Amino acid sequence: MSVRAGDLRGYQRNDIPDVLLSNRFLELFSRDMSDRDGFRPSDGTSDRGEVVVAFNGDHYFHRFELTLPADSSIKGNPDGSLAISGPAFDMGMSVRFEGMAESIPAEYMTEYVNVYPTLVREYEVELGLTVSVRRSLIFGGRRWRYHLWIDSFAHEMSKSFDFKSHLADMNWPMVSAMLHCMRQRPSQDEGPAEAITVAAPPTPVPDRAEVRSEE
Repeated sequence: MSVRAGDLRGYQRNDIPDVLLSNRFLELFSRDMSDRDGFRPSDGTSDRGEVVVAFNGDHYFHRFELTLPADSSIKGNPDGSLAISGPAFDMGMSVRFEGMAESIPAEYMTEYVNVYPTLVREYEVELGLTVSVRRSLIFGGRRWRYHLWIDSFAHEMSKSFDFKSHLADMNWPMVSAMLHCMRQRPSQDEGPAEAITVAAPPTPVPDRAEVRSEE
């Protein structure tokens, strides 16, 4: 089903001031490039158009833009959660952090993140997503296809924020086994490992054998 340009609306930072006041994370990462750490005040402008994505060493910038159906609205709640409402559905997004520690494989930190595990504190963060669908969407004929993005969005959120899914996608058990085998393999400078031969102890032989025959 094709989507007309008038069916969508793009929300910029200036369009949601009440949301930014109640959500410090969104307020920080929706800032312009010139207001972000690691970038110069002159960054963010280009003769070829507006900068959408940029890297500067360890710093990453992605221009904030929220695209929703034109007849939807978004607001921030006092607890920091977001509420998106429309004629066909209501969606709520929340983040819960209670300071609970989380366990991450040490090899993952050293080999993938490239940091020492002792320098990192690991915590558990829970992402909540609720969707309430109205009857008008179910009985709206072919119009329901217009809102199929809700299901794909929920799947993408779960895949992006679930650490266990991330490890499964990269086949971490096999990667961890390969890293272990590589550490056990001697380097080329050391040369091949010498084989150690263990000989069985000799069978004891008596000094003199006596043979007696009886007639």
